[in-house]
Amino acid sequence: MSYESIAAPSTVRKGRHRPTDSADEANFAPRLGFAWRVTDQWVIRGGGAVVYMGQYDQAVPINATIGFSTRGNFVSPDNGLTPAFRLRDGMPTGSIPTGKDLTPGFGAVAVGQSPFTSVEYFAPTGRATGYMMTYNFNVQRQLPGQWLVEVGYLSTLGHKLPIPAALTLNQVRPELMGAGNAQVKRPFPQFTDVTQLSPPLGNSNYHGMNVKVDKRYTRGLHVQSNYTWAKGIDDAESRAELGGGAGNAYSNVYNRRADRGLSGNSVSHRWIGSVLYELPVGKGRAVSLEKAAADLVFGGWTVGYIGELRTGAPWGVIEQTNRTNAFSPSNRPDVVGDAKIGASRSRAEQVQAWFNTAAFAQPALYAFGNGGRTSGFGPGAVVMDLSVLKDFRIRERTTLQFRAETMNFINKPNFSLTNLNRGNASFGRITALAAGNEARIIQFGLHLKF
Repeated sequence: MSYESIAAPSTVRKGRHRPTDSADEANFAPRLGFAWRVTDQWVIRGGGAVVYMGQYDQAVPINATIGFSTRGNFVSPDNGLTPAFRLRDGMPTGSIPTGKDLTPGFGAVAVGQSPFTSVEYFAPTGRATGYMMTYNFNVQRQLPGQWLVEVGYLSTLGHKLPIPAALTLNQVRPELMGAGNAQVKRPFPQFTDVTQLSPPLGNSNYHGMNVKVDKRYTRGLHVQSNYTWAKGIDDAESRAELGGGAGNAYSNVYNRRADRGLSGNSVSHRWIGSVLYELPVGKGRAVSLEKAAADLVFGGWTVGYIGELRTGAPWGVIEQTNRTNAFSPSNRPDVVGDAKIGASRSRAEQVQAWFNTAAFAQPALYAFGNGGRTSGFGPGAVVMDLSVLKDFRIRERTTLQFRAETMNFINKPNFSLTNLNRGNASFGRITALAAGNEARIIQFGLHLKF
């Protein structure tokens, strides 16, 4: 059987909770915006703001409870006939730390012995609150026919952002890397690892141009179209990125500059648009049908479309086998060639080898590779949905709407990233579809409006 106990956290004293870290009281968050109506057809808008994030990148279900929790496995001496222990007799001796055990060196072993304790902690002092500086400038032009065109620039700069991946403080320093027992070379050889949870070390910048075309609903037609040309750079992975590379948040923690690269969510080009058009035939529309039978067949039709086109997100390669002997989070390969392959290839060829795998090589033993955090771009995506609607007027204020909707009506597969672990048998291959991508789906429904 297994047993786990968690004692009361040390942050609770006399009924009051002590915060896990000191408050950052130097936060100043100004905001400024303006709008200028130059003429009846021209409007200029702009603004900027400093926005502070939460101290952690998400809710913190992980409790750094070293010394205040324990987990043990207790085995029956005769394969279950006799219990490992009885709760009425108390826990086995030594299974739970006592007050005299909770010293500053709790869990440590002598240098040279095999460690068994991993230390996790949140920085208790000097923890900064992450913030983002965002600003924009937009020019709008009203055109005839209820058309609106807007061109804008948007930028967001982030600093001291909480990073999802824990930061190890127990990596062997580069000048000590080499053969032999690496454990004794670690800054804290008494422990298996020492990691800071959610460290506020992230930096990012995003710059984008946005072009929007909008036709307000008139004469049964509504159009929205939005194109973005953008670039994002950061030095840490965020959660749920489109690209990036699993386990590629850090390589050498003593050289964070090497972690700076294109963000896994940096999409260079993205267009999304929608059209809703009520065909001008039917009762109450431009072309009214006198006969009820004709209106039943030809009147009340509406066509809708939503589409998205985007280029691929950046990806980065890591070594499947980390040979640095430094307990580093990961290692990247050496770049020895051009990863790009000509675009004039069949889909099957692209799936088998999205990029030139020979462009990456295993780095020297006890050394970090020279590859960056991102090396190329993954597959783009095309999403198109179509709907056809038919209104049946029952009464003056009651309408029954028939809906035929087709998701991914062009039935195009959108692929996920390739396998990015150099040394894996599937390295460079695409083995799955992008999240949320499905084959063509057709659904029918009735909607009663009254």
